[in-house]
Amino acid sequence: MSSQFVDYSFIADWNDRPKPTSGSRVDYVHRALAVWPGLDRARLRRARNDPMRIGRLVSNSTSAPLETILVLLQDEG
Repeated sequence: MSSQFVDYSFIADWNDRPKPTSGSRVDYVHRALAVWPGLDRARLRRARNDPMRIGRLVSNSTSAPLETILVLLQDEG
């Protein structure tokens, strides 16, 4: 019986990304798609990475309040 060696070192984890610094731009569109993958990408592009506009777009497709959506988008932790 042969043993198989599986190398998992190539698998990237979202935790591997560096945390944004105060001067770096946060990609709110990417965060929104990570939490709500069914969002309309064309509408997200028109939101121009503005968390409030993205929050209003998301609030139309979920029952979560706008404040909760903004916390999920803007959470740095």
